[in-house]
Amino acid sequence: MKNTFKKITALTLSVLTLGAFTSCNKDKPKEKRTVKIAVSYNSPMLQKAAENYNTAHDDSCIELVEYGPSGDENSARNADDLKLEIVAGDIPDIVDVSLISGLGLEKFGMYTDLYPFLDSDEELSREAFFPNVFTSCEKDGKLLSLPVTYKTIFVTAGKTKFFEDFTELTDEYIMELAEKYPDKLLNATHTNSSDLIFDSFDMNRFVDYDSYTCNFNSKEFIDILEFCKKYPAEGEYLFEQDENIRSDKALMSSFAVSPYTNPDFLEKRFGDEEYTVLETDFHYGIRLAITESCPDKNDAWEFIRELYNVNTGDEFPVTKKQFEAKEESFVTSEQYNFAYSVLSEANGYTENLNHDISVIIKEETLECFNDAITSQECAEIIQNRVSTLLSEIS
Repeated sequence: MKNTFKKITALTLSVLTLGAFTSCNKDKPKEKRTVKIAVSYNSPMLQKAAENYNTAHDDSCIELVEYGPSGDENSARNADDLKLEIVAGDIPDIVDVSLISGLGLEKFGMYTDLYPFLDSDEELSREAFFPNVFTSCEKDGKLLSLPVTYKTIFVTAGKTKFFEDFTELTDEYIMELAEKYPDKLLNATHTNSSDLIFDSFDMNRFVDYDSYTCNFNSKEFIDILEFCKKYPAEGEYLFEQDENIRSDKALMSSFAVSPYTNPDFLEKRFGDEEYTVLETDFHYGIRLAITESCPDKNDAWEFIRELYNVNTGDEFPVTKKQFEAKEESFVTSEQYNFAYSVLSEANGYTENLNHDISVIIKEETLECFNDAITSQECAEIIQNRVSTLLSEIS
């Protein structure tokens, strides 16, 4: 990988010290091995797992190092610094892959296949997880990362009378739907093109992180720009979701699922009319991978597996055992059963778009939506800028 990022600055590693979670190698500097973990935030769940690990192990110690988002100048260090450290050969033993999404590091064999560890584990198994964990984290038959929690889960639905021919919520279907019902809002909460392009369309489909190429100058992307331009460049968030759906003002609405979600919330939103669930989409919180350079992968796996023994807080667990342990967090058994069924059936995993690519798209499409440039010109500019970025990180 080419070192094209900004120069590494002198930063001091901050190591969290909480209870039994102490600085690594403090007491036995020559005896304790340090397992360095790069994370996007030091959640209570990570802290508890690290505390448990450090208490149980005399020969190794977990060191959590927090990195802010890319471009964040308020953090002691951010994802850009992590990228630089990796380029320079200072690779963590475990890394939160959400910090460096879109770099195609799987291509370089940077991450260890976790299936052998999982399959030989005496307590964990593939059956312990919700099935969508493997369909979203597996690549070429290898399990290259494991999520700690689901960060968000959204159910998208609409009245069946508008979706009688529905098969799959593709980009093409969304645009055809809007053409079919031009007098209605596509989404119950968003009215502007800037939100629509990211909320309704998958920008990752135009980027190939394996070959470091993109096709934003394609007819498909230009068609999306032309479609979004039909909406105002800017607009307010609509809070009247229920009313917009019940009155047929909007075609679709997305709902966040939480431990407090009542199973009848869809019926309440759609009234007496029949509805169709179009998609169940989810994002992970922290997602961890063991790097190939890790000198003791067994230690690293021991920490990861410990995460599935601690409380996940306000986020949904990815293992069934942890989820069952949270049943008391639900107000009613109906809420618990509903959330369990949603997690079991969810299959619309969304990978985070590379931060730098997202910024480029936002900057240039805003010009397009304000009629400063044409859709064709916008597509070409984005194609050139993203191609240059991908070339730099390849």
